[in-house]
Amino acid sequence: MSANFLSLRNKIYEHVLVDQEYIDPFTWYYPRSLTPELLRTKNTVCREASSLLYAQNRFDFTTCDSELVASFVDQIGRNNANHIRHIRIDFPDIPNLGRHGVTLGDNSTRILAKIQSDCTNLSTLTTSLGSTNAMALKLDAGFRAISSLQKIIVEV
Repeated sequence: MSANFLSLRNKIYEHVLVDQEYIDPFTWYYPRSLTPELLRTKNTVCREASSLLYAQNRFDFTTCDSELVASFVDQIGRNNANHIRHIRIDFPDIPNLGRHGVTLGDNSTRILAKIQSDCTNLSTLTTSLGSTNAMALKLDAGFRAISSLQKIIVEV
């Protein structure tokens, strides 16, 4: 297969599968019409298109609890989850902020653990944080446990 043909195919995949806005995988609402049905085609097309879908889009889990995040990651499979590069989460749930440190809620801990174990090529994690500097430092250490993570974006 020629390089020009592969390049054209990748441009088609990008046009029908990639969006500039965050995607909520539970509503599959898109600002413009994406075509995930392309993934139901023959194996070669599915493999090529899947990697682009999961690597190039940004997924929004801000409305999800840990069971939904785990369900999505399990449903797409570990191979596809490995392609995910950009996630936004409503994190963290901090029920305990005391003198001895920060304690994350169980839901937040499970979400972070699932992302860490299955989204091994994650490069950008976006979250919001209204906190003290001490709490931010503790959370930063938890986020840094995701070895592939290159950027943490904190929306204020």
